[in-house]
Amino acid sequence: MADLKAKIRRILNQDRMWSAYAIGDLAEPLYSQCQWIVGENALVLIFPELQPPILLTVGSPAEIETLLVDVPLTTYHISIKTDVVAALETRFSVEPQPLVRMVLDATQFECGDVSLATPMTQAHLPQIETLFALGAAAGDMPDGFLAQQLNDGTSFGIWAESGELAAFAGTHLYNPQESVAAVGNVYVHPAHRGQGFGKIVTAKVTDCLLKSSIETVVLNVRQHNATAQRLYSRLGYVHYCNFFEGVCRTK
Repeated sequence: MADLKAKIRRILNQDRMWSAYAIGDLAEPLYSQCQWIVGENALVLIFPELQPPILLTVGSPAEIETLLVDVPLTTYHISIKTDVVAALETRFSVEPQPLVRMVLDATQFECGDVSLATPMTQAHLPQIETLFALGAAAGDMPDGFLAQQLNDGTSFGIWAESGELAAFAGTHLYNPQESVAAVGNVYVHPAHRGQGFGKIVTAKVTDCLLKSSIETVVLNVRQHNATAQRLYSRLGYVHYCNFFEGVCRTK
């Protein structure tokens, strides 16, 4: 078991910026919850805690294609590089959505005034769910949120004068042992946009991660969302690669 985990870690660290989410899953209990289909220099990861389960690939398309024969035929939420689509289509119908992986250049990060951002905990879960429900209605709800992420101490929000939650940001993953984190679940209440709240909460999360000595900080953003990409660029995030999320289904 230890040898397998060491092999997985070696494969993931060959492309650490792309593999950040999978590296985060090396921590228990996530590691044991995941299904790891491992080749010599590639792997397929299935994370079952979300529905549909997440399927993530790392490595060359040719080797990934050989590993896909061991993937159970069902519906998955995919996270794959653009050159893996053809391999996946040998067994699945793929409905890709284009995204951008951005990574933090810490030398370019300037936190700015983040005094409005306050820590969010499990006690604030009802307000967070109310905020995200607005996104569900508008079709721009953050995906990948789990209540357990609030336990990491990396979530922050801004409260409006009315008492409602105006903005939120946190982490999809936080693994200090592997020194990796992914900023996620960034959302601003539609009635409070245009005030810089998204930048403030994202900056606060990023600052928290850097102060925790996290070396690799990544985030995902939709390719068509130029506004968000400019915001993240101003905080020191740079383009790493284009990739696809979306759904794949059994043919």
